[in-house]
Amino acid sequence: MKEQIYECCKELRLSITFAENALSMSGDTYQDYLLKVLRAELDYRNNKRKKNCI
Repeated sequence: MKEQIYECCKELRLSITFAENALSMSGDTYQDYLLKVLRAELDYRNNKRKKNCI
């Protein structure tokens, strides 16, 4: 999961510090939630980009 969070942050151009702070928070539930939010944001940005290219 750690690698996935770093990868999402990289694609979203978020700082590594953001990823490290998020991972330092305790609990897999929080990290699962964060990963879902990051993936949703990636999907949103990709869909928006595709609409703008048409």
